[in-house]
Amino acid sequence: MIRVREIPAPPSPMFRSVRPDDPRVGEVLSLLDRAWPFGYQRAARSVSGWHPVECVEPMGRGCHCGQSPDGWVFSTVNDVPGAVEGILHEMGHLDLHKLGVHLEEWDSGTLLNDPGERYPSPIRTLPDGSPEPRPMGAVLHAAYSYMWVSEFDLRAWRGGLIGREYFDGNVVRVRRGVPTLREHCRPDEQFSEFLSRVLGWGDELLCA
Repeated sequence: MIRVREIPAPPSPMFRSVRPDDPRVGEVLSLLDRAWPFGYQRAARSVSGWHPVECVEPMGRGCHCGQSPDGWVFSTVNDVPGAVEGILHEMGHLDLHKLGVHLEEWDSGTLLNDPGERYPSPIRTLPDGSPEPRPMGAVLHAAYSYMWVSEFDLRAWRGGLIGREYFDGNVVRVRRGVPTLREHCRPDEQFSEFLSRVLGWGDELLCA
């Protein structure tokens, strides 16, 4: 079971805490469990727990999310599918942190790319619309975390639980990231199997 508790202090004035007995909290957890039982169980094992919050101002379908050093994640419940996406997105980041791959640096035995090298970001853009150059760790974090999100979106859409627009809006980050990883990511020998599985998963999503 995914642990839920009210966040001690919202991370920004734009958020306010949500009590665990708020009906939306149950809707979020139920949606994840119904759409993707494996994803629910994986989150229950991988994150310390979930802090539900809400945006003070209406924000449509979007979601804000984040994590704390102790492994708790937060996401906004203004949009129920978006809250699920936020949990899985942050879980993806935690996976890589635990493996020793961070956004701008990484442990030996993971990536052979130099942290000073820059590659097109799958999610960040410059003012002119071109991809922002980012370290390879950040590129991997972006693509991998959105694989978790896109897998949920796909399963929930196929189950008739959400609209296809959720998947279409998120898998584009996977589509941008996979070619960069395949061409430029240089894994250490002991990290190569993990990267191969990530790329295979990305290919499957892009064929959906």
